[in-house]
Amino acid sequence: MFGSIWSFMKRHKGKLMLTTSIIGGAVVLGNYAAWKVAEWQEAEMNEAFRKARKQHHFDGTQRTCNTTALSLLPTLQQRLMALLDTEALTKSLKQRPDNKIEIWGQIKIASFTRTIAAVYSAALLMTTLRVQLNIIGGYMFLDSLASADDHEVNQDRLLAPLPLQKRYLALIEHLLGQGLEDLVHRVKTAVEKVVGSVSLKDQLSLGDVEKLIKELRREVEGHPTNGCLHPAQDCHLVQCALPTTTHQQESDADASCREDRSMAKLVMETRDVLESDDFQCVLKACLERGFSRLLDCMAQFFRPTNNHDDAIIVNPNDVYLPLAKIIPIVNGLVHSVLVSNGEPTACMKQILLLGAVQDFAANIYEAFSEP
Repeated sequence: MFGSIWSFMKRHKGKLMLTTSIIGGAVVLGNYAAWKVAEWQEAEMNEAFRKARKQHHFDGTQRTCNTTALSLLPTLQQRLMALLDTEALTKSLKQRPDNKIEIWGQIKIASFTRTIAAVYSAALLMTTLRVQLNIIGGYMFLDSLASADDHEVNQDRLLAPLPLQKRYLALIEHLLGQGLEDLVHRVKTAVEKVVGSVSLKDQLSLGDVEKLIKELRREVEGHPTNGCLHPAQDCHLVQCALPTTTHQQESDADASCREDRSMAKLVMETRDVLESDDFQCVLKACLERGFSRLLDCMAQFFRPTNNHDDAIIVNPNDVYLPLAKIIPIVNGLVHSVLVSNGEPTACMKQILLLGAVQDFAANIYEAFSEP
């Protein structure tokens, strides 16, 4: 029996070796395939986890941005009203001074300047903060990945350590200080040019006021290009958002101080984003929403005083008011733009949630959160 089996194996030795090789190869190949599938599944799970973690971090960054921007609005409004104290001028007017006409002229300029500057400063505040927090947020996400891989990661290897975060985000104080003063000066110059020659007795419709605002915007922003603002170097709005003195800091950062170099790099990257065409278009979208809301609030005051029938709809453009009556309306609209009764207005919340703002934030975060 064994002899016959041995003879069979000798006769079919080649075939048996081939069969054994095929079976062995199949087993090895099957094991390799199973290992690769497991490796692929693990990689897919890790990538899905990373994306979920990244999305969670991004969403948290946007909530932080919204909360921070809204919390700074009262400070912005207080500083704006301190720079343009129309209430003090109005109080002096009630004392029947000899220079009443001159004071009325000052109130006219200050009222338009304050409300127009409120729209510009709020839009700049929200967009600049969005840029800063998404740049630093992207770097913080990369730091979190490094920390996850190495629980004892060297602090010197972090892209955004806490001291640098605080120093970088403190740049927004420029917009609430010297930047705001520069912006007010620019807007005031435009108001003096456009509104200065309009008499207090001139009768204006809502459409006339809208034309004045459009002319003011052309003076402040320059001539729009491709639906966006004029290039940043000409309209100077970016200089109001970011200190110009940091140019020197960018080039003269102390080579021996890593934080200084990192700060200079952050400032340079921020400036590049703020001077980009994409940022100008997003800022323009915010301004459009802000000025549209401003005119909507103003429209409710353009109603005929002798119309007692609420069923009759009157076009606000058919109602005319003297500029002397429009000035108090414009003066009070700052509370419809920024903060009303201690709470951010609906206009500010709408600007934060604009699709253009959200998409721009996502693009910035994505660019700075990739290794």
